[in-house]
Amino acid sequence: MTGAPLPPDESARLLDLARYQVLDTPPEELFDRITRLTARLFRTPVAAINFVAVDRQWAKSYVGLPGPEADRSHSFCAWTVLQDQPLVVPDAQLDPRFETNPMVQGDPHIRLYAGAPLCTPGGHRIGTLCVTDVAPRTLTDEDLQNLQDLAAFTVTELELRAELARLRRTVDAHTLQHAEQRRMVQYARTLDGVRDLLSLPLEPEEQLQQIGMLLAGALGAAWAGLVADHGVAVHTAELRTTTTPPDALQDFASALDRTRHTLNADRTPLGRPVYYEDYRQHPDPAAEALDAGWRAAAWVPFGTWGGVTYLLALFRTPEPGRVTWRESDRALLDTAAQVIRAHLNTAGSS
Repeated sequence: MTGAPLPPDESARLLDLARYQVLDTPPEELFDRITRLTARLFRTPVAAINFVAVDRQWAKSYVGLPGPEADRSHSFCAWTVLQDQPLVVPDAQLDPRFETNPMVQGDPHIRLYAGAPLCTPGGHRIGTLCVTDVAPRTLTDEDLQNLQDLAAFTVTELELRAELARLRRTVDAHTLQHAEQRRMVQYARTLDGVRDLLSLPLEPEEQLQQIGMLLAGALGAAWAGLVADHGVAVHTAELRTTTTPPDALQDFASALDRTRHTLNADRTPLGRPVYYEDYRQHPDPAAEALDAGWRAAAWVPFGTWGGVTYLLALFRTPEPGRVTWRESDRALLDTAAQVIRAHLNTAGSS
């Protein structure tokens, strides 16, 4: 048995195959319909839509085979993708390329093989539509034309499938873009609210608590707290959010005080916001937060007033399909923190 050589366009061919994102995908009725029709038309026990990958042959759809995969070195289709025209082997036992092939000596006991290459618009042969039989046979010119037509139809379906996937990605991207634009408008109103609160005649800590609740609500935080770092001690005041923490977390603020999350590794106060996409990566995570399923965390320094450094602590539960802290989320918190620090600096110097 001789394995097929690599096509001269192998690298480009593999990239073209990858563009369809078809390998190892579940069965799809439109391709199964093609293989069933092909098997009936050619009166063969086996028909398959095969793709020739790096080291294997994989069938997107097949009739009469025990499974979708075969080693590329055993693949008849690896020979077919070397040429533009169909490859016909009337009797594999008489062909020196295949006479000792495991698929000839054993299941599926190939004698007849006929495969038409799947030629993409880019000019690459990424696979085949093929049939096999357990008895030697010859095919007519009309048979070969039918096989080529069905192979071309298969490529058309692949193109339509790829275009549909591209359109879905485009729609999804537009949807996300519009959602982000709406979110930025909402966050601009939130930032206006921050400025309004800073203009009220309230004590700084009360202002910061109100601002913390406003930001937590806008961001959909599962838990929020205003951390007051007095240097020798830390006190965290839990802020009201749209969700109620479970009973096991009623004293979570004290747990944060014990872990001193507000400090850098060198024990200096945080100078800029710190975001954890996965709170489990924190060097000293609070077990209560992990048990509650909170996976995102942020510490946002608000500045110093009267010798006390204030920070906003936020926790979030994960949402499928998106990063935990979006760019717009960070923009809101970063900008709000800058506005608050500037206000505290001005108030402290007046």
